[in-house]
Amino acid sequence: MKKKLSALLVTASLLVPYAVLSPAAYAAEQQKDQELTLTYQQAVERALNNSYTLKNSKEDIDRSAEVRDKVGENVKYTPIPNPNAPYSYDAYNQAANMAFSGFQKASVGYEISKKQAVIDEDTVVANVRKAYNDILQAQEQKKLADLTVHNDDMQRNITQIKFETGVSSKVEKTKADGTYNADRKSKEAAGKALEASYQKFDSLVGLRPEARPQLADQLTFVDMPDVDLESHITRTLSENPALWKANKAIELARLSVDLYMFNDKSNPDTYDAKKIDVTKAENTYADAKEQTAKALRTIYQSIRQIEDNYKGLQENVGVAEEGLRATQVQYDVGLATKLELSNAQLTVDKLKEKMSELSVQHDNLIQTFYKPWAGSAS
Repeated sequence: MKKKLSALLVTASLLVPYAVLSPAAYAAEQQKDQELTLTYQQAVERALNNSYTLKNSKEDIDRSAEVRDKVGENVKYTPIPNPNAPYSYDAYNQAANMAFSGFQKASVGYEISKKQAVIDEDTVVANVRKAYNDILQAQEQKKLADLTVHNDDMQRNITQIKFETGVSSKVEKTKADGTYNADRKSKEAAGKALEASYQKFDSLVGLRPEARPQLADQLTFVDMPDVDLESHITRTLSENPALWKANKAIELARLSVDLYMFNDKSNPDTYDAKKIDVTKAENTYADAKEQTAKALRTIYQSIRQIEDNYKGLQENVGVAEEGLRATQVQYDVGLATKLELSNAQLTVDKLKEKMSELSVQHDNLIQTFYKPWAGSAS
């Protein structure tokens, strides 16, 4: 009976967080989330405070500092050998080497933990940027999908009337119906994509999954300033904390070679094996540098290509808007139909949605160009 009671108490304790709020209070909190407006910077601040990965990274800094200080004591108090004891100097050398090696590794571990915190923080910021942009893009796609279905519905109704009066064929009616149904499914998919974007964003910034905050900032397309690509690559490689970590792996591997004890039978690795570890660490570091440099060059070219494409779309939008104005004038004097006016508007909206898509791609790539170590943001 006591076991059953304990189990019930445990279950009840797990439910307490959800039972604290009354239905009315919970509804009020939901409404508060719905009415929330967030700038990009506010979203970043919330996400940084909400990230358990980042919290653990900061805890790791304190932990590694504790380990470093503790191991440092072993370096200060290495026992003095007894000259009358056999192999005492070998034992002393081994103890001293192990103490020094341990301290060096702990010191590097402390520095690595600080670098990892930088990577984790930059990754959170990059993830928020992408999630924020994804919502903006999904909203534009949803608007276009709504307008497309509305336009299809007008076309379908007109075709139906023409079919009933014998002006259009069954093939034309079937085509109009098919287009409407296909675009309606695309509209549903766009709605689901918007919901998914919101849920990912909500998770990052610590909101309820059903929250739909208003985003205060909108993207403004601005060409990336001129940069000396090779200088930027050199500077980025030197500042990259992920590459710094890979370089430190070489340092640790070399330390293991320098302090290798040939008479340590407890060590399963040979001297040559330790030298191979150095080579592998050097290869890993060299490959990471090479891949990062290649990625930066590719990203740079993609950014410039998007800027050219955006300018082309701007010109096309200008032409389409001029056509819309002309159609509006014709519609006002009875020389154009409502469907023709809707088609002209839809042409403009499609081009603007493509511009919005390019703006998001452009902004995301620029963030990665300046901080590629956060480019694995998901």
